[in-house]
Amino acid sequence: MTEMSRHLSSSLLVEEVIQPHGATEAAAKAQPVNPVNVPLQGLRDAVPGCHVAAFIDISSQMVLAVDARSKQPQERLDTLAERAVELLGASEAVFSEELPASTGPVQPDYALALSPANLEIYLRSAVQPDEALGLVCGLGSDFENALIHGEAALRAIGGGLAGDAA
Repeated sequence: MTEMSRHLSSSLLVEEVIQPHGATEAAAKAQPVNPVNVPLQGLRDAVPGCHVAAFIDISSQMVLAVDARSKQPQERLDTLAERAVELLGASEAVFSEELPASTGPVQPDYALALSPANLEIYLRSAVQPDEALGLVCGLGSDFENALIHGEAALRAIGGGLAGDAA
């Protein structure tokens, strides 16, 4: 073994001791998982063609958690939150502060939006009316299947479709 190869061998050995092969993967697995991301990932996996599953706070118009096939730009997440507010409206609790319940608008449990490339599905939580899911799926996706799995994801997170609360 030449002096150069001995130096390279010892350098490689030190690097492996400091950061063994697979250490990054093991460290990533050891990271705590956001409990909301587990149902979001399960939802996205259960709905063929679903590219994005987002948990949205309607009152603050913010995406609180997201599971996506690829990294989503913040502008895209902001648009999902804005569209959830636009399509689902504010919760009944917010409306009851502004208008008497008898004159307040009826709030949908879910809404669909079509674009040339995507089907967007929004579902309101029954337990927390200011929380919703936003899904971005391919046009061929089965929205009824998405609603069924979305409802299960909301229950896992702590909600369910608003119509189920009664």
